[in-house]
Amino acid sequence: MKKLLFALVLSLGLGTANTADAQVMSKGTILVSPNFNLGYGGFGNSILGGYGGFTPGGTVNVDIGVHDYVSVGPYVGFAGRNGFRNIAFGARGNFHFGQLIGDKKGVDLLTDKLDLYYSLGLGGRITTYKDFDGSDFDFGFSSSLGVRYYFMDWIGVQAEFGATEMSWAKLGVTFKLGGAK
Repeated sequence: MKKLLFALVLSLGLGTANTADAQVMSKGTILVSPNFNLGYGGFGNSILGGYGGFTPGGTVNVDIGVHDYVSVGPYVGFAGRNGFRNIAFGARGNFHFGQLIGDKKGVDLLTDKLDLYYSLGLGGRITTYKDFDGSDFDFGFSSSLGVRYYFMDWIGVQAEFGATEMSWAKLGVTFKLGGAK
């Protein structure tokens, strides 16, 4: 299933990448970012209280450009270890400040390759643990700083740090599926 999803996203990226954009974000750009979560954290309090440490998981973010400096979109994530399960979902907005600084100051900040952004999210998280009956639902905010570097017009690497949707840091790839001309 994971290979099929990756192949689908990859083929969409190959088929719809817009190489004419001189910047990484513009109105109509769609970014799909599967990430690997590093640690466990984020918002809310759960039935697990102090449960923490490294909990493997992943998050998929979709960012849709609504302006040259702003994108919004949904996310979904999963983490689990030793009977602990966590599913997160919600929406977030990104402010692409690196691009704004480059445009306003008239300096080349590699805005065709480098994307510096701040994310603010709102969503829910369902937590279950095998030793507890039922589940716990948390609702809250996420906030992080991120960076993407595109080594091709349609694919790049990504890192985010802060209280992300599921962890304190995440690493992954980003597929750029298009944008306005």
